[in-house]
Amino acid sequence: MSDVVAAAADRPLGPGRTVWLASYPKSGNTWLRAVVTALSTHPHLFGVNHLGSGSQPYSVLGALPRFGLDPRWLNDHEIDTLRHALITAGIDDDSTQADESGTDRTPILRKTHEVHRPGSPGAEPFPLAATRAAILVVRDPRDVACSYAPFFGISIDQAIDAMGFDRRSERASASTASTSQPWGSWSTHTQSWLADDVPFPVHLVRYEDLRRDTVGTLGPVFEAIGLACTAEQLDAAVEQTRFERLQQSEAQRGFRETSPRTDTFFRSGRAGGWRDELTDDQVATVELHHRTTMEQLGYDPVSPALRITSLPAHLGLAIRLGKVDDVLPGSRRIRPQIWADDDRILVRFGPRRRMLLERGRVMTLHWPILEGDQLDHDLSWVAQGWAVSIATLQRGDLALHASTLRVGGAVVAIAGASGAGKSTTALGLVARGHELLVDDTTLVRLDGDVMRVTPYCRNVHVLPDTAAKLGIEFDSLDLLAGNRIKAALRPAEPPVDPVAIDCIIVLGNDSTLDTPVATEIRGSARIAAVHEHLTRNGLAEVILGRARTFELMSKLATSTRVVQVLRPTEGWSLDAVLDLVEQQARPAQASAASDTAAAESPPATS
Repeated sequence: MSDVVAAAADRPLGPGRTVWLASYPKSGNTWLRAVVTALSTHPHLFGVNHLGSGSQPYSVLGALPRFGLDPRWLNDHEIDTLRHALITAGIDDDSTQADESGTDRTPILRKTHEVHRPGSPGAEPFPLAATRAAILVVRDPRDVACSYAPFFGISIDQAIDAMGFDRRSERASASTASTSQPWGSWSTHTQSWLADDVPFPVHLVRYEDLRRDTVGTLGPVFEAIGLACTAEQLDAAVEQTRFERLQQSEAQRGFRETSPRTDTFFRSGRAGGWRDELTDDQVATVELHHRTTMEQLGYDPVSPALRITSLPAHLGLAIRLGKVDDVLPGSRRIRPQIWADDDRILVRFGPRRRMLLERGRVMTLHWPILEGDQLDHDLSWVAQGWAVSIATLQRGDLALHASTLRVGGAVVAIAGASGAGKSTTALGLVARGHELLVDDTTLVRLDGDVMRVTPYCRNVHVLPDTAAKLGIEFDSLDLLAGNRIKAALRPAEPPVDPVAIDCIIVLGNDSTLDTPVATEIRGSARIAAVHEHLTRNGLAEVILGRARTFELMSKLATSTRVVQVLRPTEGWSLDAVLDLVEQQARPAQASAASDTAAAESPPATS
């Protein structure tokens, strides 16, 4: 087990009594709760419907009897503050051991599936003042997928997709008296509880170790959190909660936590059952998404380590590895290597490598690993470029062949044909302290009357001479897969919130020039300049349709400044180009500031 896991458990106990039973869904939280409940329950009275610690902290219904406060009248922040107050006060619907005098130090165990996060002062979701420690229950994500699918009534592929995303936070809701409850992905959930900024001990318990040696696994953890029990008592509780007995109890009496989408909660409980239930492609997809965390926790991957950087959750595009047929039945050929129907687009990358995009939401990549392929080469360009841009078009938005940065206070897209120097210019601006929002593939969405860019971390693709100009060691980078001559440079993570675009700069060459020059493009020529840089071989008009493409293109071109920056074919310097970009960003910055001031100023009165 890693040093990170050991460090998480070595922190001093918090001052409170709450011990969080944290886990990603379907990881064994319920079984651990059963053991804890059996420790304090007479064997003849124990039943599957008597499990304690089941109320998750996102509900604030306890405010009404405790404080006489109806949470349905509160706003989102007040709901989060109320949650903090209830936890700090030790309110829990099944923590009957609470002592108003504060002398009882028996821990209160509370279930949560949420990621750990700090929160704002006075509204922390896991307040240190009320917390003693946490127990993090983890399970092999390949087995989690097998249990997750039937519980939520979805396919295994859909379960794998869901586990690979940072699950969107459900917003606080006064109408349901609940706070936000983000799960994260399987990996980000685990990493959030093991992170350095968690201020209390987090004891990691692997489901597989529970199955192998329940008493030996739980004994030291219970001792560490102050849950007093003898070895004999723990052994009896474990015997009472053997998986077969829980299954029998559910079959006889039902279980209040069983999902309406499935017949049983306690399905099989096997460790390693994924070997019989998942296909090779499904295993490879799980490992693609979670390899780093799996290795940290001792779950050995069995598939080749393809280098495909997972896409951020806010893009809403799931990545799967799987078989893609060479033909898309009923489709039309829209480009030599691309076929499409109303919902799907098939792209071929040579005779045996293919990608299928479905409804702008799911990408399936067929990339057989044959002898001679370089597994250390980076495949991210397929997902981050081709897949993201096509999915964006399928959703009715625009993709621009441009790198976008925040230059000063302005958002500037740098467009150009392949080889024009977009990435070189972008990296040069980053070296000057400007912020890269996305390289090469800029996603643009019409939001009301404003064209907004969606930032995301896309690897910057650099040539050896570009790396040399910028002082980057090319040999230290991962080469792009598919016999490409560029390498992948991983930039810093950008923000996720969409931002309004202020200026488009179009790079080009002019052999008659002696020095780089910038010229603002005006009138209808702006539309033509933007049209040249719609991505993916003119696919915008095919996928979006001409009317929608023209609507978005003309809105983008007429709502932003469009500037052409031309360079001599020889004898020019990167610094001269960067100077021009910064100069052109200043009018856009001033215009953006003026628009903001106008929007914020009160209306004139007569």
